[in-house]
Amino acid sequence: MTTVANIYYCQPLTLVFTKEFHADESVASTIPTLAQAGYAVGLLFITPLGDLVRRRGLLLAVLALSTLLTVGVTLSPSIVALKALMFLLGVVSVTPQIIMPLVGDLAEPHRRCTVVSIVLSGLLLGIIFARCVGAVIVFCSGSWKTVYWIGAGLQTFSFLLLWWFLPDWPSKTDVVPAPPDEKSGARLETYGSILRSIAKLAVTEPILIQSCLIAFGTQMVFSSFWVTATLLLGALPYNFTTFQIGLFGLTGLLGVLIVPLAGYLIDRLLPWAGLLISMLTLIASQSLLTAAAKTNLVVPILGSFGLDLALQIQQISSAGRIFA
Repeated sequence: MTTVANIYYCQPLTLVFTKEFHADESVASTIPTLAQAGYAVGLLFITPLGDLVRRRGLLLAVLALSTLLTVGVTLSPSIVALKALMFLLGVVSVTPQIIMPLVGDLAEPHRRCTVVSIVLSGLLLGIIFARCVGAVIVFCSGSWKTVYWIGAGLQTFSFLLLWWFLPDWPSKTDVVPAPPDEKSGARLETYGSILRSIAKLAVTEPILIQSCLIAFGTQMVFSSFWVTATLLLGALPYNFTTFQIGLFGLTGLLGVLIVPLAGYLIDRLLPWAGLLISMLTLIASQSLLTAAAKTNLVVPILGSFGLDLALQIQQISSAGRIFA
């Protein structure tokens, strides 16, 4: 929750950044995009380390780096520095994605979607906290930096909790350098071999390919709305303040309550049924927003809730298929 919030604090603060750094809206609006781009880089190059090294050390290292970069964001002297630090912060904000496969491995097959959905609820709660509480804090304190100072404090607290309570899970591979086994011909896994295996899986596993393509489209639609939601709500006909834009983020709170129920139901459906429901929900929500986003406030509220719900159902269904 505390780390995933890093890449969403900036979404309702786009207008604040334009005033703080005297930048154009088009420039400031790239900050959330860069945070998401960094997040994608972290997913590709950091999360595979969960199969190579002990997860306790990896989680603590990633969390420590994200805390330091969060402090760096608050000290940014220019919008260029802010954009660079937000990209790097996104790279190391992958703690939930390191934990989630572990949960999937440990869960009983008939409860896998239910257990994954509980972890996903924490991730979603972090997103809502960033969108809503972050903007409210800025409104009350008068400074966007306060949000990131609080975020750094929360991550420090999370670091201490993990240090005290997280067991030292063994890695899945032996990382001690050694020559290949001459009898069996087996070779030890390395970081390079894991990255190569990812590239191979991306073109040889039909379920993984389907899940990636569906996730790509779903996340693209979801992010395109939330990255530009501040500009939509801050302009006519709504003219929302930063505080009001933050409160708008509460539309996702119902999604947190529904996610565990959705996981429970998906466990009792065929895997493709959950994906079909998510895609139909996504299409309906995006169509509603495209056609009537500026006509009435009810439309953005319903549309944003639908996008949140579609994304969560898609992630739970895909995780259930992949971890099966």
